[in-house]
Amino acid sequence: MSLATNTLKSWKTRAVDAAFAPLHLLERTRGRKRLALLYLYLIIFCMIGILTWRATSLNALPDVGDPFDRREFGRVDVPDDRNAWKLYEKAIAKFVPLKANEVRRQMTFDWAKADPAIRAWAGKNQDALALWVEASKRPDMPAFQPADLSFDTQLTWVQSFRDLARLASLERSRRQLAGDLDGAWELNRAMLRSSRHVGLRGPMIQRLVGAAILSMAADDIKLWAADPKVDVVKLRKAMAEVEDAERTTPPISQAIKLE
Repeated sequence: MSLATNTLKSWKTRAVDAAFAPLHLLERTRGRKRLALLYLYLIIFCMIGILTWRATSLNALPDVGDPFDRREFGRVDVPDDRNAWKLYEKAIAKFVPLKANEVRRQMTFDWAKADPAIRAWAGKNQDALALWVEASKRPDMPAFQPADLSFDTQLTWVQSFRDLARLASLERSRRQLAGDLDGAWELNRAMLRSSRHVGLRGPMIQRLVGAAILSMAADDIKLWAADPKVDVVKLRKAMAEVEDAERTTPPISQAIKLE
């Protein structure tokens, strides 16, 4: 008898022993342990039965195709001068993030209470902030082609949007303390618009980051609007720009379809 034949018989014997092991264990137990094993086996068999029934039931369902038209997520042609991503990308490249040991110092976005190291960090990032503000003024932002989106698509840049919004919040506070209300509002508007941009043509993670930035913007707008020097003209202009930003928000179904 060949070695291969012996090996095959050995594997068959092991498989049979493994299959009947639960019965052998039940045979050797007595009393409450046997009853507990019976209940356990019953639960396992019921679960297997339910899963088997579910699988066979799903196999009988007809293939109805995609629940929406995938062609709407093809390729987007946006001229460079209208594509905010072209400037956001440059802002992210220039942006110097906080070091790990400095993050804990940024516990406030109030310039009057900011740590000197955080103020210095904000000063280093003025060029990046200026690009970010300019990017926010553009109407569209395809950071990638929807048709190319996959599990391998890199979305590390999304976190940079949140970091730049934190920088903008700090700069808004500095300008408002200095009496530059128009300059402070410019940062509020940029936060609003960037919160809408980051969620455009992207999956749920982009929408979630956009919601976080929107929350920051809302807090800053309340602080700005509470300033006694903000008059009716400024408030009306601000309200119009808030409504304009809101109109650029895509339906949540778009992100769910992309997922």
